[in-house]
Amino acid sequence: MIEYDILLKIGLTYLLAIMSPGPSIIAIFRNSSIYSQKVGIYTAIGTVTGIALQSLYILIGMNFTYSLYIMEILKIACAAYLIYLGIIGLIKIKLQADNKTFGEVNNINQTMSPIQGFKQGFFVDALNPLALSFFLTIFSTFISKDATVLFKAICWLEIIVLGGIWFITASIFISSNAIQSILTGIVAKYINIITLLLFIFFGGNLLFKAFINV
Repeated sequence: MIEYDILLKIGLTYLLAIMSPGPSIIAIFRNSSIYSQKVGIYTAIGTVTGIALQSLYILIGMNFTYSLYIMEILKIACAAYLIYLGIIGLIKIKLQADNKTFGEVNNINQTMSPIQGFKQGFFVDALNPLALSFFLTIFSTFISKDATVLFKAICWLEIIVLGGIWFITASIFISSNAIQSILTGIVAKYINIITLLLFIFFGGNLLFKAFINV
């Protein structure tokens, strides 16, 4: 039996969560605005794939105690990855600025492939301990232990569809001609730097939380 009220609650809770600022939307924003619409869309697809994997962990019956250890590992892995993305990106900007004019630097930045965008989106979300914690909370709150496999599968598909619609729409909007006409020149340069600094911030915050819990 499909409980539509439960599906509605899960859907609304999930939409509110993914609309809040975080590493996933920052990665999509950066890749859509700095590189291209195609790279942005692939980043969004990678993000949704990571979400699908995270939510599947919970729905197949991951033990809560075991998942606590997984979350600590994910905190460190995700922190290291985000800090890596931020530092490497800033180093590239510095090296390019030392050797090229500002206009040439902007052109050099257009080098990420769609597959690289997909991988970045996937790892940012697949390693995100906050996503795992979120799915643990909403699924344990709204889905009973006696729920059928069919209902769990529908909940899983709901998460994927809603995530896909939101993140892909966001990437298309950000990379549209109207928005791109604003995000050019000096604005694009600072967007790049700010998003890279945000990666380092989110990574440092996760690393701090991981060591506090040790």
